[in-house]
Amino acid sequence: MDGWVISDIRRDVLKLIVLERHKGTGRIGRGLVRGFGLRKGALASSVAHDSHNLIAVGVENRDLLTAVEEVRRMGGGLVATEEKGSCKGSA
Repeated sequence: MDGWVISDIRRDVLKLIVLERHKGTGRIGRGLVRGFGLRKGALASSVAHDSHNLIAVGVENRDLLTAVEEVRRMGGGLVATEEKGSCKGSA
């Protein structure tokens, strides 16, 4: 799609991002992942063994952003977006 990376829910391929959050480098790792089975929404977590960076996987950029922003607002934790703009979190 004109250079954009998009998720393919039919093949269970989703976007994955890892945001470095301890040294203020602004580094963001980007990739694709399979096996989550999400058809909509996103998951985000600041609980990640060894690094505790902020990791999120989701269908659309808006879902990823919503989940990441909610983890940030909570000061850390786990978040699942249900619909665009709607989150459930656990600090």
